[in-house]
Amino acid sequence: MDQGRPDQQKTIIVFAFTVFFIIPAIAIVIMYAHIAIKLESSEIDKSLKEDNKSKKRRIKNNRTVLKMLLSVVITFFICWLPFHIQRLLSVYIMWSENEAISPAVQFLSMIVFYISGFCYYSNSAANPILYNLLSQKYRSAFCRTILGENLGNWIFKGSQKAGQAKRCSSSTDGEQKTLMTRASVRIDSRNQNPQKPPRHLEISNY
Repeated sequence: MDQGRPDQQKTIIVFAFTVFFIIPAIAIVIMYAHIAIKLESSEIDKSLKEDNKSKKRRIKNNRTVLKMLLSVVITFFICWLPFHIQRLLSVYIMWSENEAISPAVQFLSMIVFYISGFCYYSNSAANPILYNLLSQKYRSAFCRTILGENLGNWIFKGSQKAGQAKRCSSSTDGEQKTLMTRASVRIDSRNQNPQKPPRHLEISNY
């Protein structure tokens, strides 16, 4: 941008704020909200046809997707909003050329300038980190890509076996508790309703 043309610079800054932040932010919110609504509606439709195990797995996957969508939207706002705020502050300072700018505004502009530089550069690295934290499938694919197929498969097979063993032990404990509960219920019912002795029909001869 040409510093000798302040009017043109103001126009470019306002145009960039509108086209490269406001419109993409609105589009992201609308599209991700549409995805969330679709996931919610599909969850309601499929819940009638699935058993409890597959239903819990699908609900967990949908929640992971929703967390990823929400984190991406929040990250976009956090990373790019300070940059545009700093540019709008510079426009405000340029518009106030003939007026005295308060030291607070100048200090705020300087602080936001450094913060915005850190934020919009970190935005490029934030999304892969979020995907790694929230998605096991992404972690698996990332690990296989970086470490190779053999080492990646070995690492995730070990973690999967540990998870399966943990799930099996928890399910076994749950089954044992269920059996013990049923047995105690049967014992209590027998104690409460003891069997009555059989009645003998007495026939008297007259």
